[in-house]
Amino acid sequence: MPYTKKDYPPSLKNLDPAVRNKAIDIINALMEDEHMPEDRAIPIGTAQAEKWAQDQGKMEKQNKTATDAKPEKDVKEVLVRYRKDDEKWEVISEGAKRADSLFDLKKDAEARAKEIAGHRGAKVVSYTKEGKEGK
Repeated sequence: MPYTKKDYPPSLKNLDPAVRNKAIDIINALMEDEHMPEDRAIPIGTAQAEKWAQDQGKMEKQNKTATDAKPEKDVKEVLVRYRKDDEKWEVISEGAKRADSLFDLKKDAEARAKEIAGHRGAKVVSYTKEGKEGK
């Protein structure tokens, strides 16, 4: 008689549910396909399920470290523009809703823009007070 999620050997009761389910699958396969006696199939199935769980843990750690790497951001230009309402120079990424920072002097704003662009591999675009591209 095959084991189920609700009817399984008492030796599996303390296993993690995922490991227990895997052990049940392995035990059932050993008994049905290999015609292995129950008293041999249970310890073998349990050991294989625990090994499977360890391998899964290693794979998850590898996948996690691979996905933890910083995703490449879209390289957008860093803009330096004059805000007439504030009478300040703003440093803002292309497409951003808010400015990164505001400066009284254009040269300070350009320095900050170059710093940001350097981290992203982007380019700096400076505008005049009149809104024209250029220095």
